[in-house]
Amino acid sequence: MKRKIVLVGKDRTGKTSTLKIVIRELLNAGAKVLYSSSNFSRFIRGLKAGDIWVIFEYNGQIVYVTTCGDCRKVVLNSFVEAKRISNFIDDDIDIYIGACHPKYTAKETIESFSGTFERVDKTARDNEIEQSEVNNADAQRIVSMI
Repeated sequence: MKRKIVLVGKDRTGKTSTLKIVIRELLNAGAKVLYSSSNFSRFIRGLKAGDIWVIFEYNGQIVYVTTCGDCRKVVLNSFVEAKRISNFIDDDIDIYIGACHPKYTAKETIESFSGTFERVDKTARDNEIEQSEVNNADAQRIVSMI
């Protein structure tokens, strides 16, 4: 991987929601889905899908986005599954976009993929309306980094 962008935040700060916005923004910008998790089609149809991952071709780059980031095992399982399905190796993926909790070992797992990462601290608010606004702003910040 050439770059890693990781959304870092505590439980219930909107990391998954933010990364799903990133995925929608990439789709709206013309990203081509190459491979995805089995529940990705549920997400596309607006149904409850839980954690998802998708590999895009976007602006001549291979971009892997995953909402999985709770702990080391979850992060690794998501990435291993994506590589198995796609037959990609780490070097084939130009940009990794994911999430992690600051207190778990997911951070160390992401770092182990190939060095350091660009950190985006997750903004959190107390009410739903404000949280939705900051999720959108955080997503736009991530998309602008690609």
